[in-house]
This record gives sequence, C-alpha cells and structure tokens, in this order.
Amino acid sequence: MIVLNVAYSEPVNCSDPLTPILTQEQIWKGLEMKARRPQDFIPSFDDSRVVEERDDGSYIVREAHVASDLHESPMAGRWTREECRFH
Repeated sequence: MIVLNVAYSEPVNCSDPLTPILTQEQIWKGLEMKARRPQDFIPSFDDSRVVEERDDGSYIVREAHVASDLHESPMAGRWTREECRFH
C-alpha cells in the first residue's frame, strides 16, 4: 500500500474589503465538507462515499470515484480509497 502524507497551507481572508471574512469555524466546516464530498470541489471525482468513521469525527475513510470520461487518467472509472485525518 502506498501512503502519502500531504499538508498544504493557503492564506485566507485577504485584505480586499469586498471579500467576506471567514471565521475559523467556517473554514474548518468547509474542509470537512471537502473531505466528505470531494466531488463538490474536485471536478475529476463524480461520486464518493464514507466507508469508515470515528465517533469523535477525527478520522474518516472515503472512497472517491474518478470520472469515467477523464480519459487522460489511468484511474478513470475507478474508485480510490483515502484516509482523512482531522487535526
């Protein structure tokens, strides 16, 4: 099994006064939504399902389906399994 650990940082709440300010809670909820329903955020996924979850909400295992019409990907039409840890 291949294990990839990925961390990513992105600035939020730019200085543009016309852009709404997001709270830490709103940002966290958005990240949780992306982990649970990646197809709403990643065009190459067209379906997903949570197959395992901890009661405290700190961990899920999800399966995401790579769109069948994504011909340039060797994963097109296949399911991928990912562990998501929230800390």
